[in-house]
Amino acid sequence: MQHININPVVKLSTDLPSTTNHAGLSAPITITETNYNSSTQKWYRKYSDGWIEQGGYEPISNMTNYGTVQISYAIEFPTTAVNVHCGIEISGATGRDAGLHGVQAVNAQGFTFTNGDQTTVHTGIYWIAKGF
Repeated sequence: MQHININPVVKLSTDLPSTTNHAGLSAPITITETNYNSSTQKWYRKYSDGWIEQGGYEPISNMTNYGTVQISYAIEFPTTAVNVHCGIEISGATGRDAGLHGVQAVNAQGFTFTNGDQTTVHTGIYWIAKGF
């Protein structure tokens, strides 16, 4: 039998790390503003370095047959969003029959969601966008 000798941790620090943020400042990055709008089902979070995270749910009325829908952000990005991710809510599909979908035409105000399947009915989109 082989034993491994692991040295114990002597000292843990509780100090906040000093980071260099996007604005070139050496300070901890903090959340400066948050908002959730229950009527639009959209939210956002702004950080001290200019980073913005936002997301929401967009209901869709039976979008099928290669349809598209334009999604508007809760707030506009100063520049084009860095990342956009979507999850679809479907009805009428079983197993792996969730269909193809994609995000295109990403800009500072929103993006276009495209359904690339003829048979699956999309009833909504959960989305999140991040960027400076």
